[in-house]
Amino acid sequence: MTESTRRPTRLRRLLTSLTDPDRLPHIAAVSALCGVLTYPDPATQTTGGRLGVRIGSAALSGFVTWVGLRDLQDDFFRRPLRAGLTAVAIGATLGLADASDAVDAKLHRGLIRRGVARPRAVLAAASAILMVVAAVSGRSRSAPVSEPDGSDVAEETTVEMPEDVRRLIDALLAATESWGAPQLRVQLAAARVIEYLGEDEDAFYPGIGFEVPDGLPRAVPHDTRFPVAGRYHPLDGRSADVTLTIADGKLAHLSIAPGADWTPDDEIVWMDAGGSIQDIDRWPAPDELVLLLDTVDGPQARA
Repeated sequence: MTESTRRPTRLRRLLTSLTDPDRLPHIAAVSALCGVLTYPDPATQTTGGRLGVRIGSAALSGFVTWVGLRDLQDDFFRRPLRAGLTAVAIGATLGLADASDAVDAKLHRGLIRRGVARPRAVLAAASAILMVVAAVSGRSRSAPVSEPDGSDVAEETTVEMPEDVRRLIDALLAATESWGAPQLRVQLAAARVIEYLGEDEDAFYPGIGFEVPDGLPRAVPHDTRFPVAGRYHPLDGRSADVTLTIADGKLAHLSIAPGADWTPDDEIVWMDAGGSIQDIDRWPAPDELVLLLDTVDGPQARA
């Protein structure tokens, strides 16, 4: 059987996504939320309002990335990488918020110069449409690939959690008793690591996913980034943050990303110089971290 008859074409997958009645309400809801987040003018918002929009945009970005990669079967896109990309999407959305506001202001002024009476409505509608396109195309790319007998090509395997990862998570959870930390500690005792094997099986990857048995107590909120990050400086003096993500009330993944204290200029300079988070070659020890707890005044170091 040829590849063309065994795999659906890109166009067919796209059309299937567009006509899937089970997905249309979800796509519509996410797209509407994107439009709602775009409608307020950052130039006229209060500090609290801008912060709320930025947090909402980051959460939406992470959600879309996580869901969009849900069904990928290729070994390169197993759950640890999916988790890492989700964390990167959230971090990038927050880190580039100032640059995004600057682009927004430029588009807003351009629409006014062209005589558009309601520029915010136009921008909100455009954002919603782009989100529809992104959601649909993401679904079409992530459609499961099956063999002729209908069985999926890839299977996930789990292994025992490495002790350095266990100690790292335990350090993050020990910083607070809120946000379901006691329940997550119970999960940690039973969790396993979802095995990821890239081209180099011995290479370190700064993101790792977990499998938690059913029946254990779950955390509330169910889907969030745990509000404690571990900051250290492994990138030629630049900071990196170790963060823990919770999905469906369970430990989902641990990842390392550029520190949240980077400015957009820092990111541009670093990327132009060929910097990569893959330059990190190991998980940090807990005593290398400064634990930062989210508060109403921003991240605060734990004593």
